[in-house]
Amino acid sequence: MVTRYLSMAGAVLLVSVLVGCGTSSAPVATRPRIAFVSPAIVHTRGLIPTRYKCDENKIWLPLRWGALPSNTKELVIYIARFGPPKIAPGSAPTAALLAQQLIVGLKPTLHKLSVGRLPHGALIGSYEEGIKRESICPKRGSGQGVLFGLYALPSSQNLSKGSQNANLLAKLRAEAVAVGTFTANFGRA
Repeated sequence: MVTRYLSMAGAVLLVSVLVGCGTSSAPVATRPRIAFVSPAIVHTRGLIPTRYKCDENKIWLPLRWGALPSNTKELVIYIARFGPPKIAPGSAPTAALLAQQLIVGLKPTLHKLSVGRLPHGALIGSYEEGIKRESICPKRGSGQGVLFGLYALPSSQNLSKGSQNANLLAKLRAEAVAVGTFTANFGRA
């Protein structure tokens, strides 16, 4: 039952982000795809192994990605934590966005991030649209979905930790020359 719920939550997250807003003529879902995964969850049916402890100030899950378009100048990783999906009769499932985080300033020569290591020049910052501030890490014992997105951008964003605002995600979606996404789930411990 928990695995079924978590799989549905992952599908809801992926659809909501790929169909999301953006001002570019090509929606994010139709952009070239980047192979983007965490080797930690490849063989665990989408569950984040309990040995990986979430830490909003560090890279807490190993990440890897494949070939990038030749015009990529910067990479940005978007991480979002969602609550349980709500299913209303006759409507598509929805999930409440609880927290967001961005890792900015990643060079296109990189193809992986290791646990605990933030590359020189990169920053991790929370990205908030509202007033309520929640950690990207879920409360202990709660099963929640996490979406990871990788945006290949044709120009350097020159962002600082304090400059992340409500328009940034729309800008990333509009300017990305390629994207990669995957979902994972924190299981109940």
